[in-house]
Amino acid sequence: VNVSQARVQARDTRRKADIASIKNALESYYQKNTKYPVPSTPGACDGKGRSLDLLKNTLVTDTQYLPAIPTDPINDSTHAYDYVCGADGESYGLRVIFENEKFGQENTNYCKTGINMDSTWWMTTIPATPDCPF
Repeated sequence: VNVSQARVQARDTRRKADIASIKNALESYYQKNTKYPVPSTPGACDGKGRSLDLLKNTLVTDTQYLPAIPTDPINDSTHAYDYVCGADGESYGLRVIFENEKFGQENTNYCKTGINMDSTWWMTTIPATPDCPF
């Protein structure tokens, strides 16, 4: 494995760890509040995917479920974590884009994970987002 490929693999591994820590924080929040966070930002739960910064006040500042909101190792316009929520607080979704991992029948480099995800989430930008296997 060359150095460049090792860096790609390390970033993809970190992405999995980041998503796991976000999911754990969201579940801890749910256990305490009997709902998932619903940001007050207009349009935050419109199903198109938003920045995780929407969760900063809920999971970091006010409650300390996370020390900081994780950001993608590259964190550019392509590589960023997306959050989607149900307006009723009973569902959420996270989407992550990898560099080397492939998912689903489509063999894409992105996947989604969450609770009670709506099949229309992310449909406006990336159709048929496969589920993450982790």
